[in-house]
Amino acid sequence: MDAASLSLDYALTFLIPISKGRSVISIISRLLLAATTYYLWMERNSRLFKRKKSTVAEVVQVIVSTVRLKLVTFKFKKITPRSRLLLDKWKIPHTCLIHEGSAG
Repeated sequence: MDAASLSLDYALTFLIPISKGRSVISIISRLLLAATTYYLWMERNSRLFKRKKSTVAEVVQVIVSTVRLKLVTFKFKKITPRSRLLLDKWKIPHTCLIHEGSAG
């Protein structure tokens, strides 16, 4: 349990400063933290009350899918090359971007 506590402390120390703001990395950080917390809690409840276990890969896949689906609903403005690379890694289509000078 101590190792898990250290990992959580490290993750929060890393994510909290990044999550402030409206940049792409901030949005993804907040979504990842929220989705991870939610689905780990759901997995815990499933194991305790339903005696059903998911694999690590299944939990990771549902977290990634949830974050990706939420990211697709956003309209991103002021995309930097670094932000574009990050969105490409998450497989977010170019239609979710609002380019300078476009209406929307």
